[in-house]
Amino acid sequence: MSYFLTRPMVIIGWILCLIGIAAAAPAAGAPDALAGEWAGTLQAGPQRLRLVFQLQAADAGGWTGVVISVDQGNARIPIGSITCGDGQVAMEIPMAGSTFTGTLDADGRTIRGTWSQSGYSFPLELRRGTATPAAAAAPPPPVPPADPEELRPFAGEWGGIIDLVSLRLRVRLEMAEGGLTGRMFSVDQGNAEIPIGAVTVAGKQIVLDVPVVQGRYDGVLAPDGRRIEGTWRQGALQAALNLTRDTVPAAPRRPQEPEPPLPYSAEDVTFRNEAAGLTLAGTLTRPSGEGPHPAVILITGSGTQDRDETVAGHRPFLVLADYLTRRGFAVLRCDDRGAGKSDMPSGDFTTRDLAGDTQAAFDFLKGQSGIDGRRIGLAGHSEGGVIAPMVAADNPEVAFVVLMAGTGAPGARVLERQVELLARAEGKSEAEVRRLAQAEKDVLAAVLGDGDPAVRRQRAAELIRNSLSDDQKKQLSDPEQFIGQQLDALFNPWMQFFLTFDPRPTLARVKCPVLAVGGEKDAQVPAAEHLSLIERAVRDGGNTRVTTRLLPGLNHMFQTCRTGAVSEYAAIEETLSPLFLQTVGDWLAETAGR
Repeated sequence: MSYFLTRPMVIIGWILCLIGIAAAAPAAGAPDALAGEWAGTLQAGPQRLRLVFQLQAADAGGWTGVVISVDQGNARIPIGSITCGDGQVAMEIPMAGSTFTGTLDADGRTIRGTWSQSGYSFPLELRRGTATPAAAAAPPPPVPPADPEELRPFAGEWGGIIDLVSLRLRVRLEMAEGGLTGRMFSVDQGNAEIPIGAVTVAGKQIVLDVPVVQGRYDGVLAPDGRRIEGTWRQGALQAALNLTRDTVPAAPRRPQEPEPPLPYSAEDVTFRNEAAGLTLAGTLTRPSGEGPHPAVILITGSGTQDRDETVAGHRPFLVLADYLTRRGFAVLRCDDRGAGKSDMPSGDFTTRDLAGDTQAAFDFLKGQSGIDGRRIGLAGHSEGGVIAPMVAADNPEVAFVVLMAGTGAPGARVLERQVELLARAEGKSEAEVRRLAQAEKDVLAAVLGDGDPAVRRQRAAELIRNSLSDDQKKQLSDPEQFIGQQLDALFNPWMQFFLTFDPRPTLARVKCPVLAVGGEKDAQVPAAEHLSLIERAVRDGGNTRVTTRLLPGLNHMFQTCRTGAVSEYAAIEETLSPLFLQTVGDWLAETAGR
């Protein structure tokens, strides 16, 4: 199966949330105020995690505890510190780089709060005892201290590549009292740091448990002490990962990212989407001078993304905002709902709901000083290229629209072509390309067919199971778990909307100037096909102010590339092609009068 994603599907894309706590009827701070078991369900985008919190009074006062992630193999993550007073509870989880703050209800049986991790915030409600989602695993038996001489050969810096997704990793292991501690760095994901929960050594064998990504590495040290051969497992997937001391990968260069001093101002802002009950956050950059300035709102692609649309270690919206602001445009770029400093909604949402977030951004920007309210437009990438016309069709005040790798057909059609093009870009044989494309078409037909959803899900599961090649099965530690994850994604409300929504009637209602750009080597949204569909739909609605540009040699991310394969995104130093930047900048300058 494939996904219509702006970012590649990578094995280490982590968002574990844990924490929480509660109080009972006794006064806050009393030893039994928090002691006991608490449970709740955390929603992080389409993913739901059932959590159990086991807290107990400490001999020296206060509390100690552990969080158990039921849906991640009952992984146990220790809680670092717990404080409770005046009805307020706070916890720190250093292993996950996370914090939690919340307020206890008057009856002391419920806590409503916010879990924060790496700039992301999620609502979390816990209830004492009665809401336990699943029985927690018994604590593991204590591990006897290891011989320091047995540990020492593993200490230091290691590097390797996860074969399945060509993802580069750095692993740092350090000697500590009683054992080894470690950290992992995902080089191709902005050098993101991922804490290692436990390091176990027995002779030449080593096991790294990484609970925050539901990962585990099993390896064996080579006789020369400079290589560890092993297997990385995460969820239902497994892949070879050989670590070596000789090729520790460095963080990739991103030479287009701006560095201070900047010739414009940048301000962190927040605004409300009152209809959704959400506060959204972003960055507003303004050119020097009083203005009023024309303005552009950037809209990210699919997946919960931050304001820079961070993908494969690149920050394309940071680079685009910098370029456009230097050319005289104010630019607002925002964290998606559930990302960065924006609120996380309590339920499922679709592209239509995200259009409401963009309309809220437009309303906010129109009220800002120094902004020309008659020259505010939208620029959307990938799924953002579907959202922008939705907003412009219903809001005649939108001055212009830029569609960057946008689509002109229903999502099911997009996915069918995407599977074919990505397989070909990755060098698969034509026979394999045809097999994968037909399998995708059959599964989507089952998902979107008539009848009972349970029957359709069962049929889709059978098709996915039968479509797995021998090589794919070898990469799966639990094929049935993998199939379940695929089905959850396909039947998620966002995906259901995406698969069936046809953007052409909406495009026909857009009356402002439109620029649609696509990369010739885009293997996710084939540009020539979709540019033609977009232009035809806009013109069918009577709007002749539509321009399309097919940019040679560029991929879905508008990088100069070799094949257009997703695996190239991180390895390319260029974040955005100068040709793409100039094409968009020149059209905006002409259209918005700058």
